[in-house]
Amino acid sequence: MAKRDEWIEKFKNKIDEVNEEIDRLKSKAQESSGDAQKQYEDQMVRLRDRREQARDKLDELRDASEAAFEDIKVGAENAWNSLRNAVSNARDKF
Repeated sequence: MAKRDEWIEKFKNKIDEVNEEIDRLKSKAQESSGDAQKQYEDQMVRLRDRREQARDKLDELRDASEAAFEDIKVGAENAWNSLRNAVSNARDKF
């Protein structure tokens, strides 16, 4: 159980770090205008969507039985990778 709790806490911390990164990107993008502002808005929609998917997986992990935890963990890792890639792409653009 301790490893499960540790994994869930690490996953939560990763999402929190991404939230901070999204806030930084938002600040940078707000300084831009025109096409750059539109690109920012498009990126933020994708980031928010992927962040929500990761949060949903976190909730599933918290509620999962021991038997289901490993299966849900794989989905959570996939959601994390998708979110991390979206943040990286947004960071590269701004």
